Amino acid sequence: MKTRILSYLLVFSMILALLPASALAEEESTTQSHITATVKHAFDSSGAETGQITAQIEAYQTDKEDKSRTVKPCDIIFLIEQSTFMNTQNDTTQYGQERADILKSMENLLQNLPAPTTGAHRVAIAGFGRINNSGLSDPYIESQHPGARLSATQNPSLNTGYYTCENNAPVFHSQSGWTEWSSIPNNDDTTLPEMPDNYLANEDYKNVFMSVSDAMDVIDVDKMVSWHAGASRMDAGLQITEQLAEIAQAHKATGKDRNLIIFV
Repeated sequence: MKTRILSYLLVFSMILALLPASALAEEESTTQSHITATVKHAFDSSGAETGQITAQIEAYQTDKEDKSRTVKPCDIIFLIEQSTFMNTQNDTTQYGQERADILKSMENLLQNLPAPTTGAHRVAIAGFGRINNSGLSDPYIESQHPGARLSATQNPSLNTGYYTCENNAPVFHSQSGWTEWSSIPNNDDTTLPEMPDNYLANEDYKNVFMSVSDAMDVIDVDKMVSWHAGASRMDAGLQITEQLAEIAQAHKATGKDRNLIIFV
């Protein structure tokens, strides 16, 4: 429960970053922020909590005066835990429900993004499962794990990688050759594994960061990789996210004013 509350707070703070900002004016601003938040618990027929929680946050601004507003274009990175736990949680009678809820939340956020005043929003989607292990021994039952089960050559580090959009469908990019944190000199509790050299060498910024419409095509319950990984390497996922953030920041350094927002 503490983890869920923290997640809601993180999402709440990120949504605030998307709020339209008033243009600079000499007089004192009369802008007022309006924020409402509701959390609902789901119950089964016997009245017991199912563990499913729906959180809704609404945030907007009003101004008594007619002032121009600007919305910065954003580079948005989603990092998803693509494990069997996130597919079912503790209720095995609802296979795929947790997965569907997560992806639906991502879709809803993208659908409700305010249009930028200039430029366009861009979206990157990464995931994490195993590293240096194709997970061929992980239990897989098609009816219990929605999505595409990729071959070992397509998914050499099971579900750890990133998506691109090709022909209006998701394509997942995974690579083995990671260096474990324990093999890195002078490692400590904060050391992350190292990505293989040139992990994004075959992809340019345009392919890794997609338009909102392409990202919507990628977020597909039936076409994204199946979440049947038995282990979750968030440390590797953070490495990929850091790489994507560096790409976004490098583009921002060319003079374009953009926001960087990361959802984990």
